Amino acid sequence: MFRVRPAASGHPDLPGWQRRWQHADHARGLERTRYPGIYRRGSRYVVVFRDPAGRQRKRSAETLAEARILKASLAADIARGDYRDVSGVRFDEYAREWCRTDKGRTGRGIRETTLEEYRKDLEIDVIPFFGRTRLSEIQPRHIKSLAQKIADRGVAPATVRTVMALVRALFATAAEEGLIRSTPARASASPAAVPPARSRSRPGAR
Repeated sequence: MFRVRPAASGHPDLPGWQRRWQHADHARGLERTRYPGIYRRGSRYVVVFRDPAGRQRKRSAETLAEARILKASLAADIARGDYRDVSGVRFDEYAREWCRTDKGRTGRGIRETTLEEYRKDLEIDVIPFFGRTRLSEIQPRHIKSLAQKIADRGVAPATVRTVMALVRALFATAAEEGLIRSTPARASASPAAVPPARSRSRPGAR
């Protein structure tokens, strides 16, 4: 059993529940950082906070800088009353269901042949890239990396734009359904503007 240390031995400004959480979760591989509410686990970071209902929540980030931004954003959302819990739905699950049920965004519906093209694009490039990553963990830089990966196959720029338009539509629907706070794919990079190969990143990459 872990003993709770006096506040002075840790972060004195932390509430009691968070000081207790620090020590209890030490056994789970979480290490304190110098920023209250932010912990390190392996090569990633965990933000611990209380939602408006008082429930303890955790969110992950790939870097300390991202964790600090996430913590500030969560605090601001809670203060404004804009906090919304994110879903644990995986990308591969959602993408296949979205393609099966999507009716388009114009009200005219989508032809079966078009849906089949959507499925093919998702299965060839998008689902293998994001895989089992949670929708809520995908960030704009991952969208740019996807665009670069597709372009690296040597396909025409128009093909990259078509696939990325599909990705934007998918994430827009997920945001409308409340599965993510906002879409990470508002301005996907074009083939001419994607980052160089050395800066590509995948969700969850170490």
